[in-house]
Amino acid sequence: MTIISENYKFIFIHIPKCGGSSIEIEFEKFAKWGDFIIGSTEYGYELEKVFAQLYGIDKHSAPEKLIPLLGDKWSEYTKMAIIRHPRKIIESYYKFGKRREREIIKNRLLTRADLLDDINGGRKIIPHWMFNQTNGVMIDAILSKDFDDYLRRVADDRWEFFFNRYVFDHGIDQIFKLEDALIIRHYMQNIIDDSFELRHENISKSEKLVWSEDNYQIYKNLIGKLCNKLGYGLDYD
Repeated sequence: MTIISENYKFIFIHIPKCGGSSIEIEFEKFAKWGDFIIGSTEYGYELEKVFAQLYGIDKHSAPEKLIPLLGDKWSEYTKMAIIRHPRKIIESYYKFGKRREREIIKNRLLTRADLLDDINGGRKIIPHWMFNQTNGVMIDAILSKDFDDYLRRVADDRWEFFFNRYVFDHGIDQIFKLEDALIIRHYMQNIIDDSFELRHENISKSEKLVWSEDNYQIYKNLIGKLCNKLGYGLDYD
């Protein structure tokens, strides 16, 4: 989801798996003429189709696509984004990929073998955006036997690329942590309306995923500096 607001003079960059949908769903109540909400709601998805065709942007468009499109507005408006602990993002992609795997198998009366054949062959069953978003980490989730296998498959530079693409060196004015929900709510109330609320639960209550010691050490080297740069420790509990 991306919000481009003429009335409130801000741009919201929706970083995938960082709870941004709750911002858009609530903001739609306060939107006025000239406020564009791309994705996440009924009207937002309809607008996304138009913006994708006209401008090549969607609800997860990164600054690299928005900057040339918005021109002077990029520097004039306040840019904001919500981040999340990198390990939680990695876990969220795994959970989402596995959830979509179950849904596709159930809804289309397929087997897991059918999906694996599709990934390795025609790519007609699984939506193409799942292959593209964050260089296919959701596809790695489907291919994985379990979480441990998934962590080994995605132990590469895609996570550094993810944050470089969305956060670093783009002049974003306000970067909030998903874990600081009250701070986010207070900020949105100040710039929009006192009645602005975060209506949706942002912290997943699904199964807790266990990191093996081997994978923990791999990711300590892989994303340790990235976590520090974002203001996190490697551990999140």
